[in-house]
Amino acid sequence: MSLPRIFGGELEERYGQADAVRIFELKKELAHIPQGSLDIASYFNKIKQLWDKIVALSVIRIRTCSNCGAKSDYQKDEDVQKVYQFLIGLNDTYIHIRSNIFMIQPFPSISIVYNILLSDEKQRQVSSSPQFLPRSASFNAGVSK
Repeated sequence: MSLPRIFGGELEERYGQADAVRIFELKKELAHIPQGSLDIASYFNKIKQLWDKIVALSVIRIRTCSNCGAKSDYQKDEDVQKVYQFLIGLNDTYIHIRSNIFMIQPFPSISIVYNILLSDEKQRQVSSSPQFLPRSASFNAGVSK
């Protein structure tokens, strides 16, 4: 959140530099976050917390058209960067879904990418759960020795 503009922006000039250093630290931390053992939701939330801190410290405000609600190019670039950042840290098990995401036109938003990956993760969990085996005890109940 930017500081109030009083006294010709004096507060912004005086204290805005500390925000720049903190933003740098947060972006550096963001660049080194792998998914590791986290599930998609936990990994996304970890990254989103950093994004939110960066936005809160940023002096640049996003402009939105009051007539149509369109975002400025700055915001669109930031959204694309978030998608890249999220995809960069994913485990290699998501390499195929990541390739498919890159083929989507127009390039998807972070919320769409998150939902795609969350859905893929849930499908993987269902696929890896124990399968019904025909040789279970219920099938062998009527078999005599």
